[in-house]
Amino acid sequence: MSRSKRIHAALAVACALALSSCHSDTGAQDKSNPNMKILKRGPSGHATEVRIDGKNWAVCSKKATEHCIDSRPAGLA
Repeated sequence: MSRSKRIHAALAVACALALSSCHSDTGAQDKSNPNMKILKRGPSGHATEVRIDGKNWAVCSKKATEHCIDSRPAGLA
């Protein structure tokens, strides 16, 4: 197998692995906080609303600055 074919094969495997680990599931549960469930995601794929211990929270952003949860302490950043 030529060097360029090996490089292309390695890139194809790397892309497949990257895509499989990046899929977004709206109802996914975050592994860093087992009591948190992602309810909504924005167009960029970031969580915009989460449920923690049965209470729904907006994730703080430029638009939502009050009555929201910061993404870093929530384990989203």
